[in-house]
Amino acid sequence: DTLPESSDIKWMEKHVKKLKLDGAKMEELAIIRENKNHKYLKCWGMIVEYKIDNFQGKGTARVKLEFSRGKSKNEFMIIIDKCTVSNKPFTEKAIKSIVQKELDSIKHECYKDAKRHKNS
Repeated sequence: DTLPESSDIKWMEKHVKKLKLDGAKMEELAIIRENKNHKYLKCWGMIVEYKIDNFQGKGTARVKLEFSRGKSKNEFMIIIDKCTVSNKPFTEKAIKSIVQKELDSIKHECYKDAKRHKNS
């Protein structure tokens, strides 16, 4: 789609081919926050930091959400990457397991919502 002349991101059309956004509070950027921009943006992936702080311990995991760059470009991948343990009861393997369970729970809820939406 061609951006409308009234768009506040029209200037990007001829000047920007690839844009890497990096930083905190990315959801506050107008280009991302405003729904009117969404149909003109393409996102191939993102990296998020997942923080764990519960009765078992503390840690963080870097999670990559991206589309495959291989033969199957339609495959969406979730990669639990670098894990950091803040206190000893946790291991890197335990952090990955907790994050994977949380992601599985979110995926299951999204699947149920999509199924309900399809059937309504």
